[in-house]
Amino acid sequence: MIIQMPIWVALYQSISRVVASGPEELLNLSRYMYPNWHFIYPIVPLNSQFLWLNLGAPDHLYILPILVFATMWLMQKMVTPPSTDPQQQAQSQMS
Repeated sequence: MIIQMPIWVALYQSISRVVASGPEELLNLSRYMYPNWHFIYPIVPLNSQFLWLNLGAPDHLYILPILVFATMWLMQKMVTPPSTDPQQQAQSQMS
């Protein structure tokens, strides 16, 4: 917890400064995280691009919801252990 504490304090201070000045200042959030560390600004850019998607525009192909659904389904199948009880097997095949 001691290692995490400065991160939580910096996050709280940066969000409280940004929200107090206006919602459009969320784009400059990386400048408020650590004001004395100027080398962080180019490393942590906050823009509307993520991979090949523009997060500022509507997603007409619904790529992100399909990707989230597929990864959640895959993780559920990977994490769920196979059951040895026949009643549980029948119940899991029904869903």
